[in-house]
Formats: sequence, structure tokens, C-alpha cells
Amino acid sequence: MKRVLVVEDEASIREMVALNLKMAGWEVVEAPSAERALELMHSGERCDAALLDIMLPGMDGLSLCETIRRGDSDIGIIIVSAKGQESDKIRGLSIGADDYITKPFSVSELIARLEALTRRIHRGSGTAARPAEEPEQLVSGPFVLDEKSRILYKSGKPID
Repeated sequence: MKRVLVVEDEASIREMVALNLKMAGWEVVEAPSAERALELMHSGERCDAALLDIMLPGMDGLSLCETIRRGDSDIGIIIVSAKGQESDKIRGLSIGADDYITKPFSVSELIARLEALTRRIHRGSGTAARPAEEPEQLVSGPFVLDEKSRILYKSGKPID
């Protein structure tokens, strides 16, 4: 199961994002501050991706992004912020974020961007095409997408 770190100081936003990510099949690690996020990461909470708010108490999200990126070049980082100026976006992307989404945002779009980011990271790694814990099939109800053969099945039957 893919794991994502959600760093957001506003509990209602953090809980809403976490709930939607869990419903989409993600394991979620939550942190209300950058300092707590670093504690979790240093205690062995290995994550595939991180969603970082910029406006955090104490260390801000941009500094957190730089710190995470120095220690882990493989983690996908998406900044989620109310700061939507072009200069804010450029700064976030230039310090190591992979994507930048402004609030308010669509949870569906956030999940799609997160999925695309982690797919790119896993395929770009020099190891196997997928980590051992991730299957080569995506399953949703009666649908199964075999990524290797690129065939979509419904109830066990291929769909043209």
C-alpha cells in the first residue's frame, strides 16, 4: 500500500484530505507541523509522497520541503497552499517540490496528481518496474487494470 504524509496545521483540512486519501486506498500519516512531520520521518515512517502546506506554525512548508528533499530524493512532494502567486509556485518547485496545488482544490484532482507522481517515481527508479509490495494490477470493484499487458478487465472479462 502506498503511504503519504499529510502536513497541514488546520485539522479540518488535514482530516478531510486524509479521509479521502484513505478511501482512495492510501495509507496516511498525518502531522500538524513541520517539526512533527520530521519526527515521524526520522522514526521510520517511510512515505512514497508528502503533501505540504506552506503556512505552518514554526518551520514553514518550504523549509520542510528543502529538509525532506535533502534527506530523500525519491519521495514525491506536492505543496498545497493558499499562496497562489506565480513567484510562490516557482519558489516551491525550485526548492524541490514536484507539484504545487493552490487552495481551494479539488480532492479528486489532488488524488490524481498524487497517483501520477508516485507512478512516475516508481517507474523512474533504477530497480524493478514496481516495488515488490505493489501489484502490477489496479483493482476497483469489478474492474482490474493489468498495467503490464495494458488490458482492462470487468468481472474477469477483457474490455475492448
